[in-house]
Amino acid sequence: MPARCPRRRRCQAEAACWFTPILARDGGLLGTFAMYHRAPLSDADLALAQVFAGTAAPAIERDP
Repeated sequence: MPARCPRRRRCQAEAACWFTPILARDGGLLGTFAMYHRAPLSDADLALAQVFAGTAAPAIERDP
């Protein structure tokens, strides 16, 4: 994790912290989706984060 990450303190308090990008159709970055857990994440949890990020992208792009 980058030393300048604004979520660094929160991540250090948790056992697992995962960020995945929310990408626009043109590949531009719209934001990030973050998950924090007290226990390590499973592969299914990480796949779910990617699904959430993909679902959020069209909603963000449609926001006027």
